[in-house]
Amino acid sequence: MALKTATLRMPQRRPNSRIISRNTRMSYKSMARTRVSNVSRVHVFAAFLCLCLLLLGLWTSYRVKMVADELKALEVESARLQTENQQLVNKHNLLISRANLEKLGRRLGLHPPKKNQLVFLK
Repeated sequence: MALKTATLRMPQRRPNSRIISRNTRMSYKSMARTRVSNVSRVHVFAAFLCLCLLLLGLWTSYRVKMVADELKALEVESARLQTENQQLVNKHNLLISRANLEKLGRRLGLHPPKKNQLVFLK
């Protein structure tokens, strides 16, 4: 028996690992360009998304600062109004006090009623 040598053929791998039929006329350069443009679109979309999120964050922080400033101004106004209210309550209590009313009555020529001027109803 004669010895025969065997030759093993391994399929060749293409650089982009895409299977290209012989009928298509797409070259490796155009495939690389397509791949780069696809990656570029993804990067552009990701950059646009990041920009939108950044702008949303900036706008949100601006609005939070505006609301905080408005809240601080309202707290100051509330404190001022509470102080003014307390002063007015004190003034009202002073004006309706018994001693003040008696003093005003004497100034106007009024006097307390005498015993015979009082009438009690049952």
